[in-house]
Amino acid sequence: MALTDPNNYAGEIYDTNEMKIDQLKKFLSTYAYRRDEKKEKKLQWEFLEYRTSKNPNTGICGRKSGNICLIVFADDDWINNFNKFDHLPEHFKTDSVTLAWVHGVEEHYMKA
Repeated sequence: MALTDPNNYAGEIYDTNEMKIDQLKKFLSTYAYRRDEKKEKKLQWEFLEYRTSKNPNTGICGRKSGNICLIVFADDDWINNFNKFDHLPEHFKTDSVTLAWVHGVEEHYMKA
């Protein structure tokens, strides 16, 4: 199998009963030096709160979100100095990641 879409775990299967080297080479040469360009996306910090995150299956960082989720349980000091962390999304603009923050004191129901 050649993995053609690693973010969605999809690919092309070499589907034949015989393993002839020439056919296998032809199949693999299609993918051997292929280089997909990662698409940039607008990434920003997402605010999570209990009333909008009750259902663990949907929404930001839900089970079905399909990406890695970094959640910061922020205290007042982190929130007051948010501008120090505002550049962080720029580092992940081509990755399948969500950056979210929770006010750790006000949203104590959401503690891990």
